[in-house]
Amino acid sequence: MERDAIIRNLEIIGEAPHHISEVLKENHPM
Repeated sequence: MERDAIIRNLEIIGEAPHHISEVLKENHPM
């Protein structure tokens, strides 16, 4: 269903900032 795909994309977008922050921590440890 198209709605399921949209919800899945929103979940991925919602998780993206967390993953990006973890990558930045690994590349640039404080």
